[in-house]
Amino acid sequence: MKDRGLFKRDCTWYIQYFFNGRRLREAVGESKTEAKAALAARKTQIREGKFFPDKKKEKIVTWDDFLPTFKKWAEQNVRPKSYRCYCNNIDNLHAHFQGKRMSQITPKMIESFKTSRLEKDNVCTTTVNRDLACLKRMFNLAIKWDYAETNPVCKVGFFREKPGRLRYLTKEEIDALLSVCPHYLRNIVEFDLQTGLRRGELFAIKWQDVDMENRMLTVRNTKNHEDRMIPLNDIAVDVLKRIPRQLHSDYVFSSPATKPGSQLIDIKKSFSTALDDAKIKDFRFHDLRHTFASHMVMAGVDLVTAKELLGHKDIKMTLRYSHLSPAFKKRGVDLLCSRFQSAPKLPHPEEIKKEAEA
Repeated sequence: MKDRGLFKRDCTWYIQYFFNGRRLREAVGESKTEAKAALAARKTQIREGKFFPDKKKEKIVTWDDFLPTFKKWAEQNVRPKSYRCYCNNIDNLHAHFQGKRMSQITPKMIESFKTSRLEKDNVCTTTVNRDLACLKRMFNLAIKWDYAETNPVCKVGFFREKPGRLRYLTKEEIDALLSVCPHYLRNIVEFDLQTGLRRGELFAIKWQDVDMENRMLTVRNTKNHEDRMIPLNDIAVDVLKRIPRQLHSDYVFSSPATKPGSQLIDIKKSFSTALDDAKIKDFRFHDLRHTFASHMVMAGVDLVTAKELLGHKDIKMTLRYSHLSPAFKKRGVDLLCSRFQSAPKLPHPEEIKKEAEA
């Protein structure tokens, strides 16, 4: 029996229906089942007065067509590290969505992708979440560029992630690490312990960013693309004073060997050696930033100030250090005592008993 309103040309199924006396046709895809569902949905829209054929139509764009457009945008608009991460995410996503039109990618397909990544690829939930975040960004841009009408990732739940890693050095470990660092590495480590800069921010500092007179540092190469000002304490200033300024380099921490005067790229090998010599385990360079934040909060610095110094865009990032300041919390509730001391006090039971006996 022939299905009314459906017909096939080559490998593509089409639907056909009438609206206001006009015969309209739409290409659906290679699945007859999907074509039937599309025809039923269109008839329901017409019957309920929700069909607007003159509305701007979504461009027919496949996943494969959209990838080069997205990659070109990412290459021009995000950091090189983020671009490389996106490329890895796309490699993971491509096998599941290649050949599909953007409009054909459904929440159910994405849920299937999540299951496949966990069971077949044996990766952790955090890795899958990074892939989903990339896919969500792709669809947001596809909507912006009229390549899609909806974002199916919005209907897909991300996995709950464990709290971020928080490893910081004790005072004893700091002393041990600094004692084994060669001079150039000690300057880098000690300065970062006093400023809490990200590695990219630290290596990008130029002498023109340092105001020794006012003891201020302007951090320009930030993750949030917003400059921030950091006051320099005595230790940070002392570090800068003992760094010899090179005439052929604008960078405070320039490459000591491979390309003298150029921007420092990495110190992984020398830093790892210093950690081994100091017998410090489970520690990364980025944990120097955690060390700065942790000791600052434990010293009683409020979280809002810590947020500004760390350059966090959201206070939620800074709240991870809140458990390190029990004295600060106690000081907060103790302040209530001074505000309510004038209120009349009720006598203790022992005082009432003594008055009765008297």
